Amino acid sequence: MVDFGSNDTLSLTSSGVLRKAFLDEIARHPDFEVGSRSTRIFEGSTKYLLDLEDHMAQFHRAESALFLPSGYEANVAIWSTVPQHGDVVVYDEYIHASIHDVYSMDGDVAPVHEMLKLTKEILPHGNAVFTIDEAHSNGLIGDNGEQRRTRLQNNIQRFYEKITGHSEWAKCVFGGILSLPTQKTWHTGSFQTPIIPLITELGQATKLTQKLHEAGYQVNSVFYPIVPRDKERVRLVIHADNTTAQIDEVVDLIMNWSRSRLADQLKRSNLLVSGEDMYQDVAFSD
Repeated sequence: MVDFGSNDTLSLTSSGVLRKAFLDEIARHPDFEVGSRSTRIFEGSTKYLLDLEDHMAQFHRAESALFLPSGYEANVAIWSTVPQHGDVVVYDEYIHASIHDVYSMDGDVAPVHEMLKLTKEILPHGNAVFTIDEAHSNGLIGDNGEQRRTRLQNNIQRFYEKITGHSEWAKCVFGGILSLPTQKTWHTGSFQTPIIPLITELGQATKLTQKLHEAGYQVNSVFYPIVPRDKERVRLVIHADNTTAQIDEVVDLIMNWSRSRLADQLKRSNLLVSGEDMYQDVAFSD
């Protein structure tokens, strides 16, 4: 399937760039040991891993870094140790098991600078710890990878312009068939986020996902409790290596499905009106 679902937004995995970098790194370190051998407090902390953590700390301009097997385990480690008795935890309204820099379900950008400014105003003594679970924007902003980021931004722009500029789009939104929370904001920032949240009618996200799967495009349906009950959606992720032809076909598939839903909606509406007219013509008596 053509990838419109994974978080490989810069296409580093699908293009083979990451594989080549990994093999080149192994070649430079022929004695590299595969496997942890032990826990981190014993023999598990190899020199290579410690050097890698130092490198990542410098990359993120942090005092130190610690690698864990997954984001979930990192959150468990942080939230089971950092908060102490008497502390208050304030979390974001859109938290999805963690707090994201580029939100994974709505595709918008967290106002981190504004949050920090407000925190300093409310807590002038600095007795606050700010935690960001950065899961989607790493590599999308910064000095490196300009060529791939430019391709990605162009693809995001094409998708939005193609779908919101479609002749049937306004009807679909008005009819409640589809909506985009990011429709009015996607182009306002310094960069566009690759996550496209297509909100559907209740019970329809799976059907639209299936339609795209049948055509060979990988996307994902998202439901409560990951999102609010009335905000089920098809979550698309645009990638740097998606072609314009693929983007155009995905939009056409979405809009063809939406037109079909609109036709069904109109048919139900006409049947309802016909039924009301029928009863108006009937004389009731006791």
